[in-house]
Amino acid sequence: MDMERFYGILKRELIPAMGCTEPIAIAYAAAVARSLLGSMPASITVKCSGNIIKNVKGVVVPNSGGLRGIDISAILGTIGGKPEKKLQVLEDITDENREEAVRLQAENYCKVEKMDTAEGLHLEVTAVGQGHSAAVEIAGQHTNIISMKKDGTILKGENRAAGCGESGYIG
Repeated sequence: MDMERFYGILKRELIPAMGCTEPIAIAYAAAVARSLLGSMPASITVKCSGNIIKNVKGVVVPNSGGLRGIDISAILGTIGGKPEKKLQVLEDITDENREEAVRLQAENYCKVEKMDTAEGLHLEVTAVGQGHSAAVEIAGQHTNIISMKKDGTILKGENRAAGCGESGYIG
């Protein structure tokens, strides 16, 4: 393999991330869903593959102040995540965001469900509020958005043929 091709693969595959990438992928999808919705959702639902559920249970969510869980990942992404930062989506989380996340978690703001999928990395975040909904689905790689919907209308359809590439969504 020539060096130029090798560097091209590395450039495509290596992207900066804050900590464990599974909770960050959830936070990223939640931040994109909120951006699509255009306002703070009244509630969110996260559907995850069993592999993501297993991996997120045991790790601290980056920049969360020691918090763990799928719901915290999604809530932090929703209230303070910057989707344009992709795998660094939680970089700008504040103490106020962390306090709000704990409060919303206690109020069952985020519902978590196991997704029926054979893929190891597969998740969907749906945000609902003010009579509208937005859904973002990621599969294959941590920022590979395969579907975006607003009020049931497909804004971006499934693109599994390009599953080895990262999403072009920048918020």
